[in-house]
Formats: sequence, C-alpha cells, structure tokens
Amino acid sequence: HGRYEIARITLNTLINTYDQSELLAKAKLAIADSWYREGGSHGLAQAEIEYKDFILFYPTMEEAAEAQHRVCMIHYKQMEKPDRDAQQELRAEDECRTLLTQFPNSKYAKEGEQRLRNIQEAIAEGEFRTGYFYYKKGSNPAAANRFQRLVDQYPLYSRSDEALWMLGDAYSRMGNRFRGKAGDAYAR
Repeated sequence: HGRYEIARITLNTLINTYDQSELLAKAKLAIADSWYREGGSHGLAQAEIEYKDFILFYPTMEEAAEAQHRVCMIHYKQMEKPDRDAQQELRAEDECRTLLTQFPNSKYAKEGEQRLRNIQEAIAEGEFRTGYFYYKKGSNPAAANRFQRLVDQYPLYSRSDEALWMLGDAYSRMGNRFRGKAGDAYAR
C-alpha cells in the first residue's frame, strides 16, 4: 500500500506544479488507477471517485471510456452471491449501462455488453430464488409479484421459461380473477 501512496503524492505534486500540462489528465487517471490496484473497499471507493472526477473533467478523451469501464468493474468485483443483497449488482448494472450509452463505440463496449449480461443474469437469479421460495411456500401473490418482475425486466434470463411456468401456476392458484394473467404467462 505504501508504494501506491508514494505514487499518488508524486502525481498530486505533478498536478499542482504543472496544472496546465497536457499530462495532467494522464496523471489524474494514474491516481485513480493506483487506488483501483490497491483494492479493498476503501481503495475501490476512492478509485470510483477519481474515475468519476476524470470523466467529468475529460469526457471526450479516449481514456474516459476506460475510466467508466473501471467503475463498472469496481462494482462487478464486489457483487455478492445471487441470494444476498443485490446492491452491488444494481450499481454494476447502472455503471455498465452508462458505459454503453456514453461510450457506445469504445473498445470496452463489447466487453461491457457481456458484463452487463452477466450482471443481469445474477440479478435475475436472485429474483428467481426469492420467487421460488414464495412459490414453494404457497405464497402465490408474492411469488407472482417476483416472477412477473423477473420476466418483465430480464427476459433474456436463462431460466425465464421456468419462471413463466411458475408465474402462470401462481396466478392459476389465485382464482378465476387471475385466469387471464395465468394464460398470458403460459402463452409467453
């Protein structure tokens, strides 16, 4: 950790001394990279702040896409198992979408698309597990709610066919009033 701190002090000195230099942007990015490499929750949080700052000040530089890619990766690396808190997954999803919308032609776009797909699969798996828990317990309204949200938000989820089947079954168990919704789920 000490070598990263020394590097950041040196880079900050360079930035303060040569604030009009064309190397200023590269130095700011290098500071963010040093926090990213240091890792840990504190290092990654600092890296995100530095990357976002870089993107704010240098949005048209080629490295801005790299900075956004790293922000996506920060949250991707901190993702939990699908049955745990989905906070990091949701943040990773947002940051990868930002990469794809702000930098669609960057060299990171293709990897960002695949990363986004992996993140969405993990989020959907968490929703599926929760829906399945309610389904097995016989809590049909709760199961239907989870499965409906799952198939609407993540139609490419690998087990969406199972989710749709259980969604239709949950609606069927809720009575005639939900017959139309059950039919829609089965048809889909």
